[in-house]
Amino acid sequence: NETGTYILKDIVVDGVKKYTPAQILRFTGLNKNESVEIPGQKISNAIKKLWETQSFSEVEVYVQSIEGEQIILRFNLQDLKELGEVKFSGKGIGKSKSEKLAKDNNLKPGTKITQNLVSTLKNTVPKEYVKKGYADAKITIQDKINANDPNLVDWTINVERGKKVKISHIEFEGNENVTDRKLRSKGFKDTKQRRFGIKGILKPSKFIEEKYEDDKENLISYYRSLGFRDARIVSDSVWRNPKNDYEINVKLSEGKKYYIGNIDFRGNSAFTTDYLQKILGYKTGDIYDAVGFNKKVGEDGGKEDDSDIKSIYMNNGYLFSNVTPIEKSVEGDSINLEIRIKKKKKATWNRVTWS
Repeated sequence: NETGTYILKDIVVDGVKKYTPAQILRFTGLNKNESVEIPGQKISNAIKKLWETQSFSEVEVYVQSIEGEQIILRFNLQDLKELGEVKFSGKGIGKSKSEKLAKDNNLKPGTKITQNLVSTLKNTVPKEYVKKGYADAKITIQDKINANDPNLVDWTINVERGKKVKISHIEFEGNENVTDRKLRSKGFKDTKQRRFGIKGILKPSKFIEEKYEDDKENLISYYRSLGFRDARIVSDSVWRNPKNDYEINVKLSEGKKYYIGNIDFRGNSAFTTDYLQKILGYKTGDIYDAVGFNKKVGEDGGKEDDSDIKSIYMNNGYLFSNVTPIEKSVEGDSINLEIRIKKKKKATWNRVTWS
């Protein structure tokens, strides 16, 4: 039975060629003549530290010998292999494309071959093809010993992009006030179902998860622009049909349609209420387009042509002004709004330097 507490007399190292036992000992954090428990936390930490160096493909620790209270540990280690030549192969991949893929993924000669490197490649390389509609893209790596240096490993990375996968249908449930067609065209800006003709060419059908998540937010923004302030997605599902194309189903809760009630301005000492009301362009009784209303106030980047209230203040010297829309209260289907303005002092030129 080797369990117990001992004094570490020394270590021996098998397998590695690049490091001396003294260097391995420093990597582990262990010291000769210190007390170690078998098994114990110090040994576990030593193994962990060796893995963290990312220099080894195998780490094992055994008891070499025990003499009284003294112990010698044997570390069986295998050096990580390093990359030699790297080339990519696959449909549409020539020499220049292969070199670009290797450069983009930082696959240089001498790079240590870790499991993390392999896992990262199997994720990042196919991802570029997925963005182009090749949803089943994957890579396989073939390795062989470099002809000139047996310590290096050459890689041939074969890219299997597969066929393009389209979105067959996008269906909505719970949309009583807006048609599926409208939601597909106005709500989903980048996620499109299979279409024919010029539209299918300009916006091809492909499923990209990041774009799909953005489009779900766009969908709710579109509803809010129509006055459905409380609209939300109850659930959504994406799956592959027997033809291997995507099917998308989105369940919605529209809520009720809201209209603008009273609009009050607070802190508008620089401009009259009538002038600001004209700039705003919304009045009592209008559909409560929360998206458009906020942009006319100056929220979410404001208007591109600077025709929002905040831009009016800034363009007149009030660079540090704050203009904030507030939903003050709800009465039935009407929302009373307040626009709070803190204009602060006008900014003036201090010094102009020409160079």
